[in-house]
Amino acid sequence: MIIDGKKIADGIIARLRDEVSVLRTRGMTPGLGIVLVGEDPASVLYVSIKEREARALGMRCDVSRLNTHTTNEELSSVVEALNADPTIHGIIVQIPIPRTLDLDSARARIAPAKDVDCLNPLSFERLKNGSREVRPPVAESVKLLIETAGTTLEGRAVVVVGGGLFASQIAWHCVNNGANVTQIKEAEHLKSDDLRTAEIIISVVGKPRLITTDMVGEGAIVIDVGVSKTDAGIVGDVDFESVAHKVRAITPVPGGVGPVTVACLLDNVVRAAKASLTA
Repeated sequence: MIIDGKKIADGIIARLRDEVSVLRTRGMTPGLGIVLVGEDPASVLYVSIKEREARALGMRCDVSRLNTHTTNEELSSVVEALNADPTIHGIIVQIPIPRTLDLDSARARIAPAKDVDCLNPLSFERLKNGSREVRPPVAESVKLLIETAGTTLEGRAVVVVGGGLFASQIAWHCVNNGANVTQIKEAEHLKSDDLRTAEIIISVVGKPRLITTDMVGEGAIVIDVGVSKTDAGIVGDVDFESVAHKVRAITPVPGGVGPVTVACLLDNVVRAAKASLTA
């Protein structure tokens, strides 16, 4: 089974379109504020997709485009202005940002109520403490993709490959949904037998074709979050052609995790907008 992320995303977007329409009749337009620093090609592309999808839903989307010479003070000022804007319900700082800037400081300045990407350390602590209310978009998309493959995380043996923020978000989200999780943070230490007994494999590395058919067990579910640009085009962490015939279900790259993640992000914005009505 090749899991169709676009189909899942379309279902979420259809629901959100109705929810946004209802909110607008009540005088509220959900608003997303995006901070983009620099001109990283992948970031520019991702921001344009989020902006397009948000506006297609009837949401407000403001993009603050800052140059590579932006200072930490200027970045903080932009985030604080979005925090103070009552028409903005969700804020994201697009990653990566230039290395001259302090990402941890920028993440910490995002108001928790508007932290729709779950980047604020307070959001991550809540996630680690077992909160199911914290729904990081990438992690939530992984959960939905697994459910589409006909199973749940409850009681499953899950291996998450990768040590970055998104990998850790996914690992804790899986734990909070009842999975038995092993996280392999250093991809270079990955051995073939690390994955063979896993019922669900989630790779979040960004290294082309890292996971090959000899590493996976028969009937596993493979969720490929990694994205790499190669001469052959965009590929994931998994050697798709060799692995697909062996596993129960697998996500393609592109067309798997990406569309669902954008939909889950916009879902978080709508949730934040609704919460602000009762705050």
